[in-house]
Amino acid sequence: MGLQRELALSGQRGKDWALCRTWHRSSSPAPRRLGDTTFRYQDLDPRRKEIRLLRILPEITSIIRCELFPVSLDDRCPYIAISYAWGNTDDTRIIILNGHEFVVTESLMLAFQRLRSKSAPVIVWADAICINQGNIEERNQQVQTMTKIYQQAIEVAIWLGPEADNSNMALELLFELYRHKSSNANILAIIQSPDRRDSFTALVALFDREYWGRLWVVQEVLNGNNKTVYCGSSSLPWNICVTASGILRRRSRDLLHAFRYTKGVAAISASGRTYPGQLSCGGPSVLRDLREDGASCGWLDVLLYHQEKNCAEPRDRLYGLYGILPEHECSQFSVDYNKPVRELYIDVVDYLLTTTRHLDVICASINFPVHQNVHGMPSWCPDWSQRRRILPIGHQFSGFSASGALESKATLSGKRRILNVAAIFLNTITSCGIPLNPPICNGALLMAFFEWREKLKKVKGFNQADHEAFHEAFCRTLSCDWLEWTYRTFALGLLGCYPHLTLDPHLMSFVQSFVPLSLDQQKETLWENFTNAMTGRCFATTRNGLLCLGSGALQAEDIVCVPLGCSTPIILRRRGDGFTFIGDIYVDGYMGGKAIDDCNNGWLKVETFAIH
Repeated sequence: MGLQRELALSGQRGKDWALCRTWHRSSSPAPRRLGDTTFRYQDLDPRRKEIRLLRILPEITSIIRCELFPVSLDDRCPYIAISYAWGNTDDTRIIILNGHEFVVTESLMLAFQRLRSKSAPVIVWADAICINQGNIEERNQQVQTMTKIYQQAIEVAIWLGPEADNSNMALELLFELYRHKSSNANILAIIQSPDRRDSFTALVALFDREYWGRLWVVQEVLNGNNKTVYCGSSSLPWNICVTASGILRRRSRDLLHAFRYTKGVAAISASGRTYPGQLSCGGPSVLRDLREDGASCGWLDVLLYHQEKNCAEPRDRLYGLYGILPEHECSQFSVDYNKPVRELYIDVVDYLLTTTRHLDVICASINFPVHQNVHGMPSWCPDWSQRRRILPIGHQFSGFSASGALESKATLSGKRRILNVAAIFLNTITSCGIPLNPPICNGALLMAFFEWREKLKKVKGFNQADHEAFHEAFCRTLSCDWLEWTYRTFALGLLGCYPHLTLDPHLMSFVQSFVPLSLDQQKETLWENFTNAMTGRCFATTRNGLLCLGSGALQAEDIVCVPLGCSTPIILRRRGDGFTFIGDIYVDGYMGGKAIDDCNNGWLKVETFAIH
């Protein structure tokens, strides 16, 4: 496909064509590291809203030659803003910048090669060069300008990398899906066609590329106006890619049937996702704009939505998302790369506690699987530098209001290391099942259900009461689902995967009452309805017989309480004269304000817990 863009031209042709005559070479034969250059940056004037632009000189040799120059954003100089993944920072190449050898990553050099013209200079903006990465004060200022930089660009060039894994076929498939967007029959025929399998495999590989997992590209893409995707020599307008990706997202069930297996083996992408999952949820789908979807897009929502994205600098977990937040939200946090990570993350919790009067933010402190606390975070403060696939229960399922309409009564003390929380004590954990460590497979899901259900039979009062009430509560606890559906799904799954396993008569009764499902249907049902709810969690019961599903890190003798101003109960563990936050927890019967009613009736009481 042809290059569909306008070249950003400089008005100084004479200077552009006069290549730098002095080339400052390095005498070292060793591989060069980023920042290893004799080039010296000139300071920018923030009062003039200055940025730097890069003039890529016309192609006359294989060497990339560029000139860096300052410009005010108010001048509206036309330029292309490049959105790319840095790639391996040890895999470097040399370009010539203002007559000096300058080290860049291979990914950026290939982007320059793709955008370079044979006949005219091209003006671009690329963060690795246009921002002096060694000047923290400048980085602080320029990061806050990046929203305008991408908004004012005449084009945002989305560089996915060189041609590989039949990427040209992948882009052609996206265009074909777009072309048939109005015909459900044609779309289904494309998905089911054996002749298209190689194209879909190529698309999975394209959606697996590093670019889609980079945090910074979120605001770069969402703030750009005229966007084009480049991959090798191929290109495609961004709106076509988004439309085609949306089609695949809506046809996830068809994809599941068509691409669950490849040559009899489960179809898994290089990143570990299933083919159907990557096709329906990868690529442009990971860059959906929450603002357009009408969803809440405050700090907590945005941080959780993009928590799986990659960034090398832990402060960029916040700074990299400035451009998609409401102005009043990000104005509370100035960009400061000298600030300790711990203090920055605590600032977010402090801000949300103060402005929302809710405690839901601490439920994002997911301490399972266990990770090393390299930043010395208090247990109640989410460590956003840890990439997670597990969401708080209150964000997975809407409608919970464990503390009713009450606001939080939480305060910070001990130099903001201790969170003092007013909460209603429910009970103590006495028994817990095996935790489901992510990532999980259907076999692990089935065996966890089997083991957890055995735990259910040992709950206090199980043999003296109506069994069905306990079983119904158990199913609600697993995934807020009803009894017959849950037991039928798991019973069929267990029999299909483990035919020699003996199921008790009660569980077997749900199999005999219904038409059997195929093995594919069983796996599909399990994956769609239970995987997200159960992953990273553990079934537990309390001393007074409450059924719970909480963090996989919970243990016997942990306590369960409902903090005022929190939509879900939480788990705490005694530690010296205070407590450690373990995670959020579903407690059957106590997700809609019952703790408050019991407190008003005098059966429970509000206590203060000092969480370290």
